[in-house]
Amino acid sequence: MLTIESQPIQNSNKKTKSSFSLRNYILLFIVVLIVISTVSVLLHSHIASYRTQGPGGRRDAEVDAHHDEHQTIRHQDALRSKERQYVKLLNEHKHAEQQLKGQVAAWKQKYLEALKSGGEQATHGALPPVIIPDANTLTQSECDMKISERLREQEETALLAAPVVASDNSSDDHHRIGVLVYTYKRAQYLERCLNALYKHKPIGSKFEIFVSQDGHHAEVERVVRSFPEITLWQKDHNILEKPSEGIVGNIAYYYIAQHYKFGLEKFFEHDSNFDRVVILEEDIEIAPDFFEYFQATGKLLSQDKSLFCVSAFNDNGMKSHVLDPMALYRSDFFPGLGWMMTREFWNEIKDKWPLGYWDDWLRLPENRKGRACIRPEISRTYTFGAEGVSQGQFFHQYLKNIHLTPTPINWLKVDLSYLQKRNYDELLRKQVDSAKAISTKEKDAFNNQQIDLKVVYHNPHEFDMLARSFKIMTDKKSGVPRGSYKGVVNFRHQRNQIFLVPTREDLLYSNSE
Repeated sequence: MLTIESQPIQNSNKKTKSSFSLRNYILLFIVVLIVISTVSVLLHSHIASYRTQGPGGRRDAEVDAHHDEHQTIRHQDALRSKERQYVKLLNEHKHAEQQLKGQVAAWKQKYLEALKSGGEQATHGALPPVIIPDANTLTQSECDMKISERLREQEETALLAAPVVASDNSSDDHHRIGVLVYTYKRAQYLERCLNALYKHKPIGSKFEIFVSQDGHHAEVERVVRSFPEITLWQKDHNILEKPSEGIVGNIAYYYIAQHYKFGLEKFFEHDSNFDRVVILEEDIEIAPDFFEYFQATGKLLSQDKSLFCVSAFNDNGMKSHVLDPMALYRSDFFPGLGWMMTREFWNEIKDKWPLGYWDDWLRLPENRKGRACIRPEISRTYTFGAEGVSQGQFFHQYLKNIHLTPTPINWLKVDLSYLQKRNYDELLRKQVDSAKAISTKEKDAFNNQQIDLKVVYHNPHEFDMLARSFKIMTDKKSGVPRGSYKGVVNFRHQRNQIFLVPTREDLLYSNSE
């Protein structure tokens, strides 16, 4: 019995010993893992600290920084590559746009050729250009419709005149045309002006560029010398002739007038083959067809003695008041801001050129002598000179909003005989007579119908009220409103053509300012 009882006791002790030993091993293994993890963390921290603080650490930091810089450069290269892709796409779109504009120009050319070959009953004289809905969206069908309409108008209107078309091989073209740019000390303005001239100057054209500088401002001279084939004349700014009655108003206008005479004398003495000169100032931007415009109208200016200038500027040429890029008009008001005159006219006025305020002097009746200027509906020049002698007069209210045409016209193929005085006067009379008479309250009642409307005024005060109502310039010189011809001022309003018409043309001109 005793032996039987002692055996279970021995077996129980073995199991207990075995269980205790296994538990200890597990605990020991866990402790070892914890110690190893702790040592690893401490060792990694120590190594990182040593790398950043010790000599070797600084080298490793420089390597890391170089690696980061390399990554940044690669990122920038990728951005530049994308930018080049975008620019390429943009250029492709621009090229497509130019092709579309070329198609539009071809359709317009078809229109002009149809005018010239309108049959035996078609007259040689051209009517004023048709109203183009939008030069950038004109379709083939619209162009064909305009051609048909224009031919019908020619058959109904017998304005017999010899066509005035300035072709590339015209016998008139042996006379070269000079572009004379006046500058003082606004070098940045002058550089912008000359850049535009060289950008749009046709290759092999008969135009030559001259610069007349008032003084010897070094930066201005540097700008001029940076362009090829420019003749530079420099006037002594310290020489100023004062009138016997003394200086009236701003003395700067006396410097300008005397500088103008200096430059014109130099130009016409320079070469007898220059029969005409286009006059610019340093703060003027030009349109793409600027040179062709003056080449085409130059022949008309030389032939028609009822004209004394051609201007590229419309005083009321704000974007809201223009529509037709081909429309040209006669004007009794001298616009300036990019204009052309002949040697013959210079010989007439040079000996009595004023000491100051030359442009207002040119507008006086005794100098204008009933003659007119040609002006466009959409300007071929834009003045960006917010700073200058005039201290921005009219700039912020009117001039900065002048619309410079983006649509080049092949003026050398356009018949301009409708601008001759006899043709134009008859045409204007018919247009005014047939225009629908309205009051200012009705000025917005016919929006976008592209029709002719007229508003009658009885005196200068009423004209000023109408001008303010339509937001055109109220300014007058020698009693002549800007842009007017025989007292009639025309402009666009809501795509309609508006005529402000005096009851008698002599009413407005009777009061001078």
